[in-house]
Amino acid sequence: MNDRDFRWLVVGAGQAGQCHIAAIARTPGAALAGIVDPVLTAADVPIYRDIADGLKSARPDAVIVAAPNDLHRDIALTAIEAGIPVLCEKPVGRVVADADAIAERAIAKNVPAGVVLNQRTHACNRWVKNLIAHGSLEARSVMFSGAVPRLARWHSDLARSGGGALRTIAIHAVDLLVWWLGEPLSIDAHLGGDGAETVVAVTGRFAHGRIGSVHISAVADQGAGPVRCVIDGVANRIVIDGHRVTDHRGLPAPPAAEAHDPALKYGPGHLNLIAEASAALGAGRGFPIALVDALPTLRQIEQIYISTGRLTAGRATGR
Repeated sequence: MNDRDFRWLVVGAGQAGQCHIAAIARTPGAALAGIVDPVLTAADVPIYRDIADGLKSARPDAVIVAAPNDLHRDIALTAIEAGIPVLCEKPVGRVVADADAIAERAIAKNVPAGVVLNQRTHACNRWVKNLIAHGSLEARSVMFSGAVPRLARWHSDLARSGGGALRTIAIHAVDLLVWWLGEPLSIDAHLGGDGAETVVAVTGRFAHGRIGSVHISAVADQGAGPVRCVIDGVANRIVIDGHRVTDHRGLPAPPAAEAHDPALKYGPGHLNLIAEASAALGAGRGFPIALVDALPTLRQIEQIYISTGRLTAGRATGR
């Protein structure tokens, strides 16, 4: 670490936090100033038990909130009140009101607030975005499908998570649909499983007759594979398995597959996000994926919970 490194304080050393810690270590010009975690006992940097102590002692340039969802709001607001930019893990709280409160306070205090929707940073997903935006790909239908591991630990506890597979995993697919196609005109959805949902089936109708769907189950004990995205156009087709384009019929060659690093369990998106955020904030700009820009996705997620009866009066239910 040197005086010119951009210093991050990571709050929460669970699975997501460890990905951020690994990404910071691999980003030139970025440094880990400390970790806030109530149970972590050993690390190469100072460990703090609460966010206030971490902000005071580590004096970071920005904070990453990777704690359980029910803690997002208070941690983020504490950092914002201290004037420190906040990068918050999705889904930014248990309900969209948490994200709204963070965004509103960040605007009022003129403090940058970002969100970890790291799938937007993958080269293949940016390639699709550009093809659609420039008219090279007339996406008639976009479908995400896959079986992923069961929800573990607090992710399956509605009191902490606010939801299951939709908030934890399928949110990335919903976000890419909104990012690529715009906000849907209508949505039909089914969420299956007791307590925190384990099966997500969502179909959205978008402008220009486009259809987007998400079919993801979090029930696999073994054999879970990458989520597949199939995009069908008038005369072309794209298939993306995880972060690798495996078919691009009728289209120019896609970007090369990004290198896989085992320490980045969820792919290179965390690395891309940390590198871009460090550079942007260090230059006095905001987060590349600003929280306010992600609010349409978070509102669509909440509407799905409401329409399926799993969210009533701002509270998650186990129905």
